[in-house]
Formats: sequence, C-alpha cells, structure tokens
Amino acid sequence: MSRVKGMRRMEGTPFNERRGSDLPGRAVAGSSTFSLGALSAQTSALIDAMGPSLATLIAGGFSRILMHPRLPTVVTKLLDGKNFGFLATSMIDGSPQVTPVWVDRQGDVIVINTVKGRTKQRNFSRDARIALAIVDWKKPYTWAQIRGRVIQQTSKGADKHIDKLSKKYLGLPSYPWGDRKRIIVRIRPEKVVWEEEG
Repeated sequence: MSRVKGMRRMEGTPFNERRGSDLPGRAVAGSSTFSLGALSAQTSALIDAMGPSLATLIAGGFSRILMHPRLPTVVTKLLDGKNFGFLATSMIDGSPQVTPVWVDRQGDVIVINTVKGRTKQRNFSRDARIALAIVDWKKPYTWAQIRGRVIQQTSKGADKHIDKLSKKYLGLPSYPWGDRKRIIVRIRPEKVVWEEEG
C-alpha cells in the first residue's frame, strides 16, 4: 500500500484494534479505545476556542482536520482536477443516499450542478447537511472528506455552468445531454479531513 503523509483515518475504530503495520499499538490520552471520533466529541469546545484550523497528532501520525475552514491547497487541487465527487444526502427516513457528481468551486464554496427534482436535490432541500468525498483519480490515496451545508440553489447561470463542467470532465464545449432544466448548488464546507499521498 502506498504511504501517505499521515495516518489513514478510521473514525470510530479503537487504535489498539488496528493492524500493527498501520499504527503504533499504544494508548492515546490514557485510553486504549480512544478514537478520533471520541477526540472530536471530547475536545469540541477546545477546537472552537482555537479558531478555524487544527492539526492534531494522534498515535504517531497527523490527521488534518479543519473546522469551519478555508480549503487547503490539497483539497482545492482535488476540486479543480478532473476528479469525481461522491455526494451524500439523507433520505426522508434518515437512510443515506450517495450520488457521483461533477464538482467545481468558487473560492472556498463548493459548487455542483443538478436538475431540480432529482433525489439528491429533494434531500438537501429538506435537510441542507451534506457530505462529499473526493479522490484523486491518479493518486487514489490523496482524498478529502468534506461535511457542510447547501447555502444556495439557483437556476441563474446554470446552463453556462454545466457547459463549463462538460469541458472540464468530457472535453466538450457544451453539455451533450438534454436535461437542461438545471440548477447551481453552492455548498459551504464546515469540516474537512484529508490525506495526501507521499
């Protein structure tokens, strides 16, 4: 397996249950079952007090976490590259729904393009919370997980935007399919976790 700068993040898995080749088998903060999820819950007040960014040293490796972030360079490169995102929303019964999406950004705001009435659009219209995973298709151990909220849906400029994405992902100057009743969806990141392949 390729080495990465930092640990492979397995939230909710006790450190002492991981394979020895992955992480040192030592307790963290006095607990052999201290997970990154527990760390996030137990130190949320401290994280808020420390401001917008935090890098925590856990079990000998860096897991990079940003709270209410500006996007770091590794993540903007992922979003700017020809990489598919996987957008997770919640169905009305609370079950997860995931869709591969073309992605774009405007500064630190993530932008996608969809058609009104599709499942994901109905879901985030009801519950604005989303999660987005994105992987570098050339270096798959470089990835990011982004949690955030949909802050805007608009049809203004949506056709022009899907043509921009068509050029990025397909190499075509205009979107080749007929579903043109489109909307732009803007997402504000609230938490970002990433790893970068070394």
